[in-house]
Amino acid sequence: WTLEKSSEQIMSCYENYMKLISSILSIVSIFTLLFTTGPVVLIFAIIPMIFVSFFGKRINKIDYECDKEINNVTRRKNYSRRVFYLKQFAEDIRATGIKNVMKKNFEDSANKEIDIQKKYAFKKLFLTLIKDGSYGFAQMLGLYLYIIYKAMIEKTYSIGTCAAVVNAVDRLTGYFYQFSFVTLSIQKNAIYAKSFFEFFNDVNVIEADEKAKIPARKFEVLELNRVGFKYANSTDFVLKDVNLTINSGDKIAVVGLNGAGKSTLVKLILRFYDPQQGKILYIYNDMKKYNVHELR
Repeated sequence: WTLEKSSEQIMSCYENYMKLISSILSIVSIFTLLFTTGPVVLIFAIIPMIFVSFFGKRINKIDYECDKEINNVTRRKNYSRRVFYLKQFAEDIRATGIKNVMKKNFEDSANKEIDIQKKYAFKKLFLTLIKDGSYGFAQMLGLYLYIIYKAMIEKTYSIGTCAAVVNAVDRLTGYFYQFSFVTLSIQKNAIYAKSFFEFFNDVNVIEADEKAKIPARKFEVLELNRVGFKYANSTDFVLKDVNLTINSGDKIAVVGLNGAGKSTLVKLILRFYDPQQGKILYIYNDMKKYNVHELR
């Protein structure tokens, strides 16, 4: 998921920074013009952007959490769909009843996808209404009331000045909105970038410090001594108290039902995992002492 998102987020990040520079230059020019006309009118462009920024950050987090949760469901749905148009599955579909299973998987995944979207949609809708509502209220109602006051009560604004101020505030608000939208997009890039760097900075404990370990000698004997293993977030041991000796030249058959731990046993021997209990000895030394790449 991190890798799939990385390419689009990198391009998005580049585009957003270009837009950010353009927005800043536009804001500075209009801001200077309005400041000389009347600093108060700037409030009607600035306040809405505070709301846009505040609620926009929360909307970004909702989008990210929704995207993260829906990813597995979408992958399952797309897999079920691919089965029906890829050539290598055509024979299985004709010869078995697998099409009914895959069709149900697709429908279940699609419904789950809709449920997840609904789960986040109401939160997003509520925050969007507040964000956009504050934008329109402060700019339109607040600004027009202020201009009416300046033109009809104080009589300091002419019709031409009123038109110029409205036009300038409207343009400034547009640039502010673009600036806010871009900064929120950059913040969204940052959320994805965090998972990107977490992925690449993740340390493989088993493969760390390989240079400090002894080289693996030619295979003679492998021993599993009361080995026990369970996967993360599981309380049940897949393997428990496994004792096994394999000598060079032996032919071993490991037989068992699905889920009995056959694949896990091979992964432990190849040291993709380390056991939580017991030891695996390679030529009478703890397997952890050897360079894992040579060992494999």
